[in-house]
Amino acid sequence: MTPQLFDVELWRRSGHYDAYRENMFFSDVEGREFSMKPMNCPSHCVIYGTRATPTASCRCASPTSGGSTATSARASSRLTRVRSFAQDDAHIFCTPEQIGPEVSALFELMFRVYDTFGFARPVIYLSTRPDKAIGDESLWRHAEATLQRCLEALDVAYVLNPGEGAFYGPRSTSSSTTRSGASGSSGRSNSTSTCPSASTCRTPPKTAARSGR
Repeated sequence: MTPQLFDVELWRRSGHYDAYRENMFFSDVEGREFSMKPMNCPSHCVIYGTRATPTASCRCASPTSGGSTATSARASSRLTRVRSFAQDDAHIFCTPEQIGPEVSALFELMFRVYDTFGFARPVIYLSTRPDKAIGDESLWRHAEATLQRCLEALDVAYVLNPGEGAFYGPRSTSSSTTRSGASGSSGRSNSTSTCPSASTCRTPPKTAARSGR
């Protein structure tokens, strides 16, 4: 569990302030600008940055189940996308070479949960670099190719969704249909190469493979 309110400087370092601030809630507290937490990524990076510098092969996971607050065009479209919501979320900090096995393990876990509860297999969308993005383009290409290889290795059919990735990294999103016939995101895996190095100052750049609900 991480705080709901952060000094805006964290969001400037992570890139959220420039790329996402129209969807954030801000407040002035004793002359300092703060923002409600719209997502967990930067706070998990701060936790990661407080640890001793890991070795090149180190894997570090930061799970959480807590609240986030954001507003967007789709935020209030239905009950599952309200402005303030609880989210089961985790970030796995690893090296670029470890992304493939980590993402494959996330997909296997996701499908195992769906199968256990009798859910139909969701439609998977692979979303690539949007026009408004941060980070080196070569890192984006590597992350996109890794997600694509993972899906193909697991023999998972997917729909390419060009330009619909998060501003900090490509993502694969599972879309399920509710009993009323509406479709919505039921699980997600992001590959992020920019947010960890932008949000932390004490550790070398790493990659975070993110899973969320």
